[in-house]
Amino acid sequence: MKIPIPEIHQIKAELCKRRLFFFLTEFWDIITTSEYGDNWHIEYLCDEIQLCLDKYVLERPPHIKPDKWYEGITENIQKNLVYTIPPGTSKSTILSRMAPAWLWANNPGKTWIRNTIDSKNATEFSSKTMDIINSEKYQLYFPEVKIRRDASAKLFYQSTAGGMHYSLTTRGSNTGKHADVISDDDPMDYTTAQSASEAKECIEGFKSLQTRKKDKSKTVYILGMQRLSSFDTVAHALKSLSDVREICLPAEDIYNNIKPEPLREYYTGGLLDPNRLSHKILSDVKMGLSDDSKPISDIAYNIQFNQISQSVEGLLYQELSFVDSLPENRNGVLRFSFTDVADTGKDYFCTWFIEINQGKIYVFDAIYSQEGSSVTSEKYVQKVKQHNILYNYMETNNQGSVYITMLHKLGIAVTGYTSKQNKDARITAYAQFIHFIQFVSLNSNLNREYQAAVKHVQAYPKQGKSSDGHDDAEDALTEMIKFIYENYPYLYK
Repeated sequence: MKIPIPEIHQIKAELCKRRLFFFLTEFWDIITTSEYGDNWHIEYLCDEIQLCLDKYVLERPPHIKPDKWYEGITENIQKNLVYTIPPGTSKSTILSRMAPAWLWANNPGKTWIRNTIDSKNATEFSSKTMDIINSEKYQLYFPEVKIRRDASAKLFYQSTAGGMHYSLTTRGSNTGKHADVISDDDPMDYTTAQSASEAKECIEGFKSLQTRKKDKSKTVYILGMQRLSSFDTVAHALKSLSDVREICLPAEDIYNNIKPEPLREYYTGGLLDPNRLSHKILSDVKMGLSDDSKPISDIAYNIQFNQISQSVEGLLYQELSFVDSLPENRNGVLRFSFTDVADTGKDYFCTWFIEINQGKIYVFDAIYSQEGSSVTSEKYVQKVKQHNILYNYMETNNQGSVYITMLHKLGIAVTGYTSKQNKDARITAYAQFIHFIQFVSLNSNLNREYQAAVKHVQAYPKQGKSSDGHDDAEDALTEMIKFIYENYPYLYK
């Protein structure tokens, strides 16, 4: 016997079918314990996504008025939608968790392929959508939507009406699968985007997804992510897709890059979302305080949060601070050395000698040489003894561990460290703290290697290695800045 649905639930079920945004707010508590925090961009993105699905998949007229968000929003709706938005703005909840369940509420016979670079996210997206569909409320509202028991797995399940949900990863196989809707949710991450080979692999994943369209004239493709570089999936999608609507929602309205432009009026105090992405939160993100992770460079921040795909031309270290000499007060002085050992004969062996004195950081000498280890080791021992350095740190990657062993035999105490993160990303991330460093003036009577190392840092570009192809001085300097960030963070305040 079919149990009748109470009228209030019938009304809500109908409202859910009519609007993805209402569906999201109605089922929010099914997949998260956090209270729903409203902001205009959530409803707006729901509406833009639904416009695509309504026209090409459900084949019904627009659900909103033609001037709902901006004049003409319901005109020229494209079947490809690309939107860029900062992390932490419910992007994945809308696109990868809620929207597939909403589509089945309207037509459980439709198939959705969603893709992401992270396998854990792929599993989580799939599980959350399944949780919504299997929830008591969803089954009360849409009792005709059922998941087949014999076709129910973590990354794939099928409705009794024949519709399917697939969750894929960028580097995984997607052959043999075709869909009415294909969505890309962060198909590339920042580290991947900095590697030419890995970025190319992700772009190939994008190309492969385009072959999975059930009907090329109707299958909807939606890409949602934050910008990562000038050559990320967004850049390729905008270049290769002829019929695409682009949306760009930066965290801050400072670069005149909001798309569509009329959406600027919804920004509050120049912010996309003053609650999720307040000035304080954005500042903490840059400093790495929000999740105890490494800080994020100005370049990486502007790309990911302000959607600036092209970095401003110029130097990475805008301006170094110089002093004529070290302080005369020597009470409580701490001295360190940080070394990047030459990986090959063409690389430089670089050591920076620093001191922390009265709450300030001073760089006062360096070794910067392409000479062999027999020569650089002699220079190193001499400098360490000359400057009375008690704390010496040296990278163990490549030849570093061998070098440390040699120095131990020469009576020099050295502590090794291993750098695992992408070097370019590491250098740009910590460059923002350069203004806390005081370099002893180059006009002083100092060795030429110190002058050469400092001048190399001054000329280091924002993007990529310097014109001579070297980053040894910058790498060693970064490890020094990073060490202080992790052990003496108060010096950066």
